[in-house]
Parts: sequence; C-alpha cells; structure tokens
Amino acid sequence: MRVPGPDGETLNGPPATTTSQLIIGIQEGQPAPSMTDSLRGAMASDLKSWQVHAVIVGPMQNQSEEVRLFSDYFGRPPEQHGDVYVWWQV
Repeated sequence: MRVPGPDGETLNGPPATTTSQLIIGIQEGQPAPSMTDSLRGAMASDLKSWQVHAVIVGPMQNQSEEVRLFSDYFGRPPEQHGDVYVWWQV
C-alpha cells in the first residue's frame, strides 16, 4: 500500500488488507459490499491482527456507506455521538 507522506511524496505503507481496501474504496465513493461469510472472515482476521477494541466512523466522505459496512459486519447498529458512530467492545 502506498500512502502520502507529510511532504507530499509517496511512502510505502503496510500491505493492504481486505478491510483497509474496503475503507479506502468507500471513502473514494464505492458502495459498501454485501456482507458474505468470506468477507466477514477476512475482516475478522484484520481486526484481530490490529487488536481492535472499538471502531469509530466519521465524520468522513461517504460516511453512511462506512456505517453500513460495519453495521452489517457487527450485526448491530453503532452508538451515535454527534457526527461520529462507534461500535464498542468489538
């Protein structure tokens, strides 16, 4: 994965994962995909490897699609705090 550096140069980042590719794609205007067992498994692996305990979405481009992605993944809606959506204890 290539990411912009502070001076505008491109830096090499960690390898892209399923979840990071989905998040970037949604921010770029792609719709959230339908949740499948395969996608759920890939996302679970990513979140576990990142030691994620909470997911926070917003404010951001295409926020409603990002909220839909994680709502479908977790099987529950987030808590809303202003313009931010949170899934705790994931």
